[in-house]
Amino acid sequence: MTAPSAGGPAAARHARTGALESHLRARRDSGHKLLVPYVTGGMGDDWIEAVHAVAESGADAVEIGIPFSDPMIDGPVIQEASLRALQRGTTPTSVLDALARADLAVPLCVMTYYNIVFRAGLRRFARSVADAGVAGAIIPDLPLEEAGEWCVEADDAGVATVLLLDEPLGSLDFNLRQAMMIELKKVQRELNITFVMVTHSQQEALSLADKVIVMSDAVIQQIGTSREVHENPRTKFVAEFIGNNNLFQGRIRSRSGSIVFVETLGQLLYVRVPAAVRHVPIGKDIWFSVRADLMNTGEKQDMANRVEGKYIASEFLGSLETDVFEVAPGQYVHVEQHRHAQDRVYKMGERETLCWHADSGVLLEDSRRPESRDAA
Repeated sequence: MTAPSAGGPAAARHARTGALESHLRARRDSGHKLLVPYVTGGMGDDWIEAVHAVAESGADAVEIGIPFSDPMIDGPVIQEASLRALQRGTTPTSVLDALARADLAVPLCVMTYYNIVFRAGLRRFARSVADAGVAGAIIPDLPLEEAGEWCVEADDAGVATVLLLDEPLGSLDFNLRQAMMIELKKVQRELNITFVMVTHSQQEALSLADKVIVMSDAVIQQIGTSREVHENPRTKFVAEFIGNNNLFQGRIRSRSGSIVFVETLGQLLYVRVPAAVRHVPIGKDIWFSVRADLMNTGEKQDMANRVEGKYIASEFLGSLETDVFEVAPGQYVHVEQHRHAQDRVYKMGERETLCWHADSGVLLEDSRRPESRDAA
């Protein structure tokens, strides 16, 4: 593998390498939704024209796939595109040479496999990528324990490393998972690189992520920090998936400022309307959520909302206890509290009053569907 010839547009673009993350963060922080399309390098004679087309159509960056004969991560469409590119004689060098001459106005990021990087030599590959004017590299099968050497070479060349972690902690026991989450965070901070982590564990997502993206049916339901998503779920799906939330369904009867009065369980309950919700039609059937840790047992005079439930069970995690009550047939409410030895112990079927503040309940938007993604 030989490095693309320096000079001309490539030399001018070299100053931009390493700016991928700062560019995307600046775009996101200014309120833009990010678009990063993927193009397989060398798939046809006109593949560079395709890169120009997506860049001119508003892409914030473009990901270029360097084809590999044994892909592990790619789906069938990209696998087929890579196969066609390889059949045309595409090589990593030919892809980078073409990018070096492309003179694009948006950052580029290449995606390839570690075998290609290892065979070329880490330093050689990193500098070839940088000389092509490429700002970042995704190597999805790069083992985390071997990432350090590559990250040093990439950083020295001015190429941002984006690590893709697909359920990296899924097979670990609780204690080892906790320890590995700390190590992952340390590695990310020490190497100053971006992780893209895919997980079904809300604990992992909330503990590790600077930004959490919750998706359902390929539609983004909510983007925010761990605290934002946990404390202010936007849709019913998010409330069900993130945190220990109690869900209630009812009908809006009236509104006063940021509070709506919802009829459910035979009474009116106070529910907070998030600032992002602009239209709240009276008479609409809605869902709202109340976090389990914001609910209390026993009569509390300073709390506006109260319902009665029948004790079902308790879940223990050290000093933290979650009591489960049935407030209607098949509808259960969880109350999460730090308990002490002298606290009340419930008997099966015992009745109890459950209370929460007026602003603890959050009105939820309808979950976003594939057909509504353009309006999201």
